[in-house]
Amino acid sequence: MSDGLRARPGLYARGEAKTRSAVLQVGSGVMAFTIGGVIVSDTTTWLGPELATITSPWVAFVVAWFFQRIWLWGVLPPLGWVAGRMLDARPERFALVAGLSGEAFSLLMATARDGVEMAFLDWIDVLARVVTLAVGLGLTALATQKGRRGAEAAQARAEATAVENAAEYAEMMAKAEAQGRPPDEPTLPPSGL
Repeated sequence: MSDGLRARPGLYARGEAKTRSAVLQVGSGVMAFTIGGVIVSDTTTWLGPELATITSPWVAFVVAWFFQRIWLWGVLPPLGWVAGRMLDARPERFALVAGLSGEAFSLLMATARDGVEMAFLDWIDVLARVVTLAVGLGLTALATQKGRRGAEAAQARAEATAVENAAEYAEMMAKAEAQGRPPDEPTLPPSGL
């Protein structure tokens, strides 16, 4: 088999890679919602007495939406950064798929708890949901992009180190051959540390 045929993955392999990526993105959204729910549950239990003293309806509205969307602002962006470091994921696609899957899970939970009519009862809640989703998707895309840039920088450093090590090794081999003896084996640290 020639190198040209071996270098290009087959249709099955490409499809499998895309499927894995999609499952990871959807799973990241659902996982972010779940982790955010745990964080909010513990935080609101801890801050319960202080939150009960809020008298302004607008402040209460903002605080409620802040806590309700912590998964989107505080959990999903770090997951996007990790995905950007580990995968060759497009930031916008990761943010969109993960964010919308978490949002779908959020809506399913809300409708199971309160009913369909309660999820879309007030236009201000729908507007708040759309605005907070857009902000969360933007934050996640930025975090994924930053993770991707960090991975590319780390790859460039690793390649530069590999070239430097290869040149050093070639120089050592040339010296050893010029002296007519085999090169010394590199000394390894003692095992059992």
